[in-house]
Amino acid sequence: MPRSPARHARALVVALAVAASPALSSPSAGLARTPPQGWMSWQTFRCETDCVAFPDVCISEGLYRAQADALVASGLAAAGFQTVHLDDCIVDIAGRDPVTHELRADPARFPSGFKALGD
Repeated sequence: MPRSPARHARALVVALAVAASPALSSPSAGLARTPPQGWMSWQTFRCETDCVAFPDVCISEGLYRAQADALVASGLAAAGFQTVHLDDCIVDIAGRDPVTHELRADPARFPSGFKALGD
């Protein structure tokens, strides 16, 4: 169904008001200039944690390093894809850190730990 001229006019007024609003268009509004872009493991690798049976696709330090390297090698990092998101199935299911009680990286799959991986 075609839009009426009045509906077009209302849409134009709203669009102009948003574009002219200093709170929405200024860099200090707290909005990113581009949306966050990066890589997440979930859609492809889900929660595969058996690195013996599935070494190339298990959630591990090696997988995340390989994907970060691929973002750079493919040119995606230069195009704005600058993050690698640690998703699910990364923590040690045996328990928390005995001193800090924080979740910790699975030592078999993330031997360097999260800080080293992030760096």
